[in-house]
Amino acid sequence: MLYYRSKNGMTPRGGNALKDRLDERQEYLSKLRPMTNGLFNAAHAITGNCELAEYVLQEAILEAYLKRHKWWERMGFREGLMRTVRMRALDELSVQEEVEADWRGFPKDADRPVIALLAEAPVELQRAVMMRLGCGLTTRQVADILNQPQGALQEEIQRFLFRAERNLRAERTRPVEREVAVEIRRYMDRPGSAAFDPGSMMRAFEQDVEQRRPRRYVLRTATRLLFMGIGIVLCIVLFWVLAILVEG
Repeated sequence: MLYYRSKNGMTPRGGNALKDRLDERQEYLSKLRPMTNGLFNAAHAITGNCELAEYVLQEAILEAYLKRHKWWERMGFREGLMRTVRMRALDELSVQEEVEADWRGFPKDADRPVIALLAEAPVELQRAVMMRLGCGLTTRQVADILNQPQGALQEEIQRFLFRAERNLRAERTRPVEREVAVEIRRYMDRPGSAAFDPGSMMRAFEQDVEQRRPRRYVLRTATRLLFMGIGIVLCIVLFWVLAILVEG
């Protein structure tokens, strides 16, 4: 019996393959919807550009869905999606000659102490801290994106963390780096924190899935026909060789 992963674990597939696919897609979308703000904010921080971030997120959620059976069993849903967003964003930056940065930083009137403190820092440092602690990039990756020496950037981030540790000592319940990371991710996920339309992105996702599925089906069919053709040719050649040997 075939199974697919659902919120209830491994669920057996029924005899209706189309219904199973639709159920699996709806489950994917239901898990994805609460995460779209955070994923978009991650893409925006990494790329630095809102329009490019929308493109990255659209491609990432489609890629994660099409390759879902390769990662759903190995990592959490959010972790897998964030990993795909990071990879897509870095790939796009590697082929873009120049990106016009429109990332403006955190709001200065934030009601969370960590975010308010971070908003006082220079915008480039805010973005660096968000990429490092909120998006999970390495210091080297962040330094490459910002075109800064890795050592100097690491020192700036550490100075901010020391300042956060002093200012938030009374309110912290976790190590400062963990506290800052949790607060940044909480802010990233907050409704209204992302400047894009999740509804239109979901509709585009549905269209992309329907448009790409037939091409994969045609490719699989063509591959099977190719191997069948090769097999037939080999059988003919083998029969011809045997006939020559018998006559000889």
